[in-house]
Amino acid sequence: MPTLHAAACGGIAGLLLGVFIALLNDMQVADAAYRLFILAMCGAWMGSILAVLNDLLMPDNDTQSGRH
Repeated sequence: MPTLHAAACGGIAGLLLGVFIALLNDMQVADAAYRLFILAMCGAWMGSILAVLNDLLMPDNDTQSGRH
């Protein structure tokens, strides 16, 4: 998965989690918006970091071609 897509998925997941928390706790608009922003940014950051780690840890197909 490209890093941009992983960041977008993480940001959306963080945003949805923030909406759930804000609705569950019946927060004021300013407090809810702050929490939504923080959770969306953290989710996007985590998604991009996981995508980069996945790219780094995946073995290349060229090295697995039977050469030892």
